[in-house]
Amino acid sequence: MKLKILMILSFSVLMLTLSIGCIDNNEELPDMDVEDLSMVEDTPHELEHLGNPTISGDSIANDYVDAPGIVEASRGIYQSDDAEIHLTVIEMEDIQSADNFVEEYKATYPEFNNRDRFVEETVDGQDVTRINKFTRVGGEYVDRFTYIWNQQNYVFVVEGNTDDYTFLKDFVKAAGF
Repeated sequence: MKLKILMILSFSVLMLTLSIGCIDNNEELPDMDVEDLSMVEDTPHELEHLGNPTISGDSIANDYVDAPGIVEASRGIYQSDDAEIHLTVIEMEDIQSADNFVEEYKATYPEFNNRDRFVEETVDGQDVTRINKFTRVGGEYVDRFTYIWNQQNYVFVVEGNTDDYTFLKDFVKAAGF
């Protein structure tokens, strides 16, 4: 009898320990504003932080999508010898507005015929979407990528001028959201 109680108790402690380690995509963000959230302390690839300008709602509408519910935004600008990366953090009125912003932004990109436009990934427990794009540089088409996701009522957009999506993914990991 004591062995059964001990086993049940051990199992309960094990389950509690495992459940604490689970990550909730809607877990509380630290008490920070958009400027704080767009600053990454330990950047990969020797990226240097150049600044965090505040961005108007009109600018967000022009750069991304004109979605209702934008409260404020900030863009962290990072640069290395190899690339420039922007982390844009957009505060929305509520979670539904943030969900809608992400979906409306993704809808601005048509599907590719020969490969996936959108790749759903999990980065450190956070569900994110990688958007595959092409742009013309020096007369040639080159790959470019954008990572977008929302957490609570915040939308995060990571984009840069690199043709290596893992470079951006490393930055998403470093951002820690």
